[in-house]
Amino acid sequence: MKSQISPGLAAVIIVIVLAGVGFFVWRGMQGPAGAGGGKLQSNLDSSKVSSDPATLQAQLQEDLKKQEAGKGK
Repeated sequence: MKSQISPGLAAVIIVIVLAGVGFFVWRGMQGPAGAGGGKLQSNLDSSKVSSDPATLQAQLQEDLKKQEAGKGK
């Protein structure tokens, strides 16, 4: 005994499945809940940064040397 599904019912099932898959893909692209839009927070204090490029470069080089020396321990 063969039972058949009507073409209309098959089309409705396919549409529901595709809509569900599309919804989960869309939600996956949104990222974690609460992480959307807004400004990134930073703990950098820009008041300590020198506006003179030569001084800034010298400070960065000094900080890099200190960091490398700390890794060597």
